[in-house]
This record gives sequence, C-alpha cells and structure tokens, in this order.
Amino acid sequence: MFATDGAVLEEEGEVMKKSVMVGLLLGCVEGDWDVGGEVNELFPEFRFEGIEGFLGRVWEGKP
Repeated sequence: MFATDGAVLEEEGEVMKKSVMVGLLLGCVEGDWDVGGEVNELFPEFRFEGIEGFLGRVWEGKP
C-alpha cells in the first residue's frame, strides 16, 4: 500500500507507517490542519467548503 525504501528494514517501515498515520489522525482531531481566513485572502477566487457541507452533499440520500 505504501512505497518502501530498500534502506529501511520492513519491520522499521511498518512501525514508521503506523506512527505517521497515528500522528496524522491525531493532528486532524486536534485541529492541526485547520486554517483561518488567511487562505481565503490568498485565494479570493476560490470558495472553500467545510467538511460538513461537503460530506452532506456526498452522503445526501444515502443510508
């Protein structure tokens, strides 16, 4: 599933993959990926949508 490097032992790679995934998920929960209005100021021609609106449209009408 993930690319590996021959310089890293398979066991070490597995530990590193888990560590990175846990870090990413915890970062999401803690708001590390949240951005404020500065992104809208940098890209005024784009309209960014929140996750609630996006998933609401994706899952609309589905059980």
